[in-house]
Amino acid sequence: ATPVLAAHYRVMPGQQQKQQQQQDWHSSSSSSSNGAAAGRTWVGFSFNTGLGDAELKFYEFAEDGRLAVPPQPYRLPGVSVAMIHDIAVTPDYYVVVAGPVNFDAAKFATQYLTSRCSIAECLVYDPSQTTKVHLVPRPQGAAAGTAAYIMDAPPMFTFHHVNAFTTAAPSSSDGNGSRRTQQLVLDTVAWDEVAFENNQYNLTPAYYSGGARSHLRRLVFNLDPPNPAPPSPNSRSSSSRAGSSHSTGRLVGDYKLARRCVEFPCVNWDVHGEAHRHIYTVADRVDHEYYWGPTQVIMKLTLNNPLAGTQGPLQQERDVTPQLWDAGPRRLIMEPLFIPRCNPTAEDDGWVLATVHNAATGKGQLVILDAQDIPAGPVATVHLQHFLPAGLHGSFDPELVVPELQQRLEGGQGQVSAVPAWREPNVVRAL
Repeated sequence: ATPVLAAHYRVMPGQQQKQQQQQDWHSSSSSSSNGAAAGRTWVGFSFNTGLGDAELKFYEFAEDGRLAVPPQPYRLPGVSVAMIHDIAVTPDYYVVVAGPVNFDAAKFATQYLTSRCSIAECLVYDPSQTTKVHLVPRPQGAAAGTAAYIMDAPPMFTFHHVNAFTTAAPSSSDGNGSRRTQQLVLDTVAWDEVAFENNQYNLTPAYYSGGARSHLRRLVFNLDPPNPAPPSPNSRSSSSRAGSSHSTGRLVGDYKLARRCVEFPCVNWDVHGEAHRHIYTVADRVDHEYYWGPTQVIMKLTLNNPLAGTQGPLQQERDVTPQLWDAGPRRLIMEPLFIPRCNPTAEDDGWVLATVHNAATGKGQLVILDAQDIPAGPVATVHLQHFLPAGLHGSFDPELVVPELQQRLEGGQGQVSAVPAWREPNVVRAL
């Protein structure tokens, strides 16, 4: 059966990309490359909930579109309902962050079944619980055959991750004589709290006072030596890779990389799973400890030391250098995307693309910035002739899919000037 994949995927560099990096960027990788394919690998996942443990299934596709390995099932022990929107991937692990979310069965029965709320509105954030971070071994990585890690983190909710990588831990002992050999570093956008019923129809200015702030955070975990994977019985529980013999680790660092509230982070895809130096994201204009606002700024963060926070405390002023471009009043910026230049000579040698909604004109724009000089602003701007609604993510299609414009083009009437009609796609209709 065709899998129903979740929102986000990762494109993992292969040996060819790693070798090209080292040649062109004059740098060497600090992470494991065990089991890396010759070419890139597309990694996605599906997610199912039910009366038992929630189950994820990981998929890896080679560049020719074929499955590189069989689908990898994994159950979240003790979790029947969760909201997993994104994963991070290293050469050896799938990284899953399960925030503390409960299911409101009463609301499901009284409101969802009568079309008065969405299924997401039946999820309730519970800050009294911890966040669980799962490291699930990839079948061709160095951790294959070991038990998944399950580790605690402070309560937070994550929609989007930046990147994750492993590195050698400082030589130390945990007091029981067990020496730690490896660290996991996860950069993610962590919300202090989340309410799934919020939308563009019920938000007020009060929403941007404290509350659900989203910060770019670096989490550093010390990993204990892994346990062997539990035997796989020939039953339905064969997909439960975590079991009671999971591997363990502990959080040793939790650092904010910026004060501004941010969302929609990205890096150069060729450093997925490796220690990255540059992060691109959208941010608010406010830059305040308490007040914040919508995304009106493109921000590039450069980690002066990509391993900052692993050998000692990370300090924002010393270890992180920001670059900003402010789109201006009444302009809302949507998800940025980094595009490398042909034959790049550095990790940030390329372009940052983002769409902008201009509320003053009611029309959209596509801005293109030089990734190495964000404050200079767009090197090119595509002015759209129509309204571009703010949304979570963008998609690409090689064909024109706007009916009004397509009809004008097919009629051969010269310049296209039709304005496409906007249709609200998420109208809730009563049963």
